[in-house]
Amino acid sequence: MGATPAAAQFSVSPVIVQIPAVDEEPVRLEVRNEGENTMQFRAYALDFDMSETGEHQFWEHGSRPRSCGDRVRIAPDAFSVPAGQAGSVSVALTPDPGGNTCWSMVLVETSGSSEGTILVNQRIGAKLYGLSDSAEIEGEVLGGSVTRDTLGMTVGFMVQNGGAWPLRPSGIVEIRDLRGEIVASHPVDAFSVLPERTRKIRVVVDDPGLLPGRYLAVPILDFGADYLSGTQIDFRVVE
Repeated sequence: MGATPAAAQFSVSPVIVQIPAVDEEPVRLEVRNEGENTMQFRAYALDFDMSETGEHQFWEHGSRPRSCGDRVRIAPDAFSVPAGQAGSVSVALTPDPGGNTCWSMVLVETSGSSEGTILVNQRIGAKLYGLSDSAEIEGEVLGGSVTRDTLGMTVGFMVQNGGAWPLRPSGIVEIRDLRGEIVASHPVDAFSVLPERTRKIRVVVDDPGLLPGRYLAVPILDFGADYLSGTQIDFRVVE
């Protein structure tokens, strides 16, 4: 049997950092050593993006159009933390005269060993956003579909971020009959949508044993604005 990489024995907090475009105040990331020995760390930045289904993709820092690039300042970039204690990393952005949103990932990395002689680099990322001057939130829930199988009802829908800020919506999916009665529901955990991007969301709702007929799946999301956004997905249950 092959060796299995050990679980990370440290934590980083916070894992989402938002800095206004004109703010020079640094943000501190707490790095806590939860292991039994002193750990050596390094901190560095990468560019990242997200696919429609939420997978993270990484590139060399400064290579992507919306990268925070050389605006990012990380100090220290190498440090040690004794067992059971916490250290910190300062993360700052130089102001952007254009006031545009940028994003990068700050990685905190250490080396851990698994069984045998394999060394595994363990790292935890904190998303870094340089926020634009525009604070308008433009989140929208688009149409989707409903499928039913032995696991329940899978409600799929699209979420669009048409604004300049990253969004982290959450909410609920309700199943309603045509009288408007709620017959089933399931929470939608918070997820990220980058500016000018869309996400495909799939939520499995327990099937309450619906009688044949027409129903509505209603995703309702809170984007942090002064309104909720939702849509209605018509589907039919047959015998």
